[in-house]
Amino acid sequence: MRRSRPLLALAVLLPLLADTRAADSPQFRGPDGTGVCTDARPPAEWDAARGVAWKVAVPGVAWSCPVVVGDRVIVTTAFAPGQPKPTGGFGGGKGGGKGGSGGTPKATYQFKVVCLDRATGRPRWEKVAKEARPTIPTHGSNTYPTETPVTDGERVYAYFGMTGLFCYDLDGKEVWAKDLGSYPMQAGWGTASSPVLAGDRLVVQCDNEEKSFLVALDETTGKELWRAGRPERSGWSTPFVWRTKGRTDLVAAGGQKVRGYDPAGGRVVWELDVGGGQCLASPVGEAERLYVGVGQGGGGWAARRAAGAGPGAPRARCSR
Repeated sequence: MRRSRPLLALAVLLPLLADTRAADSPQFRGPDGTGVCTDARPPAEWDAARGVAWKVAVPGVAWSCPVVVGDRVIVTTAFAPGQPKPTGGFGGGKGGGKGGSGGTPKATYQFKVVCLDRATGRPRWEKVAKEARPTIPTHGSNTYPTETPVTDGERVYAYFGMTGLFCYDLDGKEVWAKDLGSYPMQAGWGTASSPVLAGDRLVVQCDNEEKSFLVALDETTGKELWRAGRPERSGWSTPFVWRTKGRTDLVAAGGQKVRGYDPAGGRVVWELDVGGGQCLASPVGEAERLYVGVGQGGGGWAARRAAGAGPGAPRARCSR
């Protein structure tokens, strides 16, 4: 869900507090990256006065989602005095405007990781990962911390797009930081792809206008384990760890092709033509099938069956 946050307003619903670690949400789109949480018990009705356990304002704006681990709720934000509020749609606005025509901001931003107590909302720690001017513009409807962090239960990994990648332990101590470079995005629209964990590897997809790549880092040290160049232009989808009956593939969608990579070494093990569109939607799947979507000339939705899971596995395309 999108959240407009000139002051990041985080609300926690009462029934969700009764669950413990079984209800953790460690990454973008929940436990399995599918947007499905089987043990969730959300209220049927709630508003500003009913069903809310606590809410807290965090300075800054961000489209990134909170992650929940144990008794902690962790969010990212970026703050600068007088920063513009993101617009509600894709038609433009301040802070980048239509197509990012506002240019790169001149203001210095604080890129923050904030940890709150899950039961009360009280701050547990707050860290400024980096204080600097953004290196690229962003669309008026986008923000700078659009990427959702990910946690393995011991550490949290916060990716601020072209600003850097930062690892903290759950008590707020910085473990490592990594500069993956800064590259232009299509029409100055900014970034959105969240990091994921594939076993002991932290994976980032950075599709851009100059040098697209998929990279895997050691989760404990930040050491680069492999990097796969990608013949794609700007994209905003998050990679998906696709676990089938016989194997695990790391799926990265693109405007031209969807590719499955070997998480251990970054080798492309299969690819599916999708044809020429922009790629904003993140893949999703289950044990039998993978579903991906592309826009503007991509031919709608495509589905790939898991059978065999090799390059010759059956493929299918279906309409929206």
